[in-house]
Amino acid sequence: MLISLTILTLQAQYIVGFKSGVTRAWEENGNVERPGNASPYVNGFQLSTLAYYKITPTIWLGIEPGYVQRGAARRPGFLVFDRSTYLRTNYVELPLFLAAHFPLFSEKVFLRPKLGIGTSIVVSAFEDIFSSTTGRKIRRTRLYFDGRDPIRRWDSGLYGGLTLSADLGHHQIIVESSYYHGIPDVDFIVTSRNRSLQIKLGFMIHL
Repeated sequence: MLISLTILTLQAQYIVGFKSGVTRAWEENGNVERPGNASPYVNGFQLSTLAYYKITPTIWLGIEPGYVQRGAARRPGFLVFDRSTYLRTNYVELPLFLAAHFPLFSEKVFLRPKLGIGTSIVVSAFEDIFSSTTGRKIRRTRLYFDGRDPIRRWDSGLYGGLTLSADLGHHQIIVESSYYHGIPDVDFIVTSRNRSLQIKLGFMIHL
């Protein structure tokens, strides 16, 4: 009985799950002006798993490894006559989070703000060339990391998020909004720090 109770107690302290959603990404380019005040955003998706440990019932510590698309549209210094360049970077990321877990309504709906820090590595990157007049894609070029392209392979930054979850027994459905604030420049030549906003849906299991 003692062993069984110990196992159940330990299991009750862990949460696992997954989530997916859409991403709006851009690059912070400092004081550089974009041609024609063009939109800097590119859209993509994000998919991740999650595993949390309950330090206390209200304080959780966890990781959320996953795949995320970032990039930028109409990058400064990369406009050629009637063309514009979009950078699309695909990362595998590993963020570490500290979260606070608060009940909102009758112990069934919860609010969970969180802050984190993490690193990510590019698994593929592309430059898409579009016509500025017709919007038609002219060419896609794959970028490499052997010195031919000025793209940094690793990225790191700060994370912030707000999660709303609803209880379904030992499970929870979650809706989350989050923000990523990259620290190093993506490009070695120009100021280019990753930024992104995400909206995600997910599912959690309390073990």
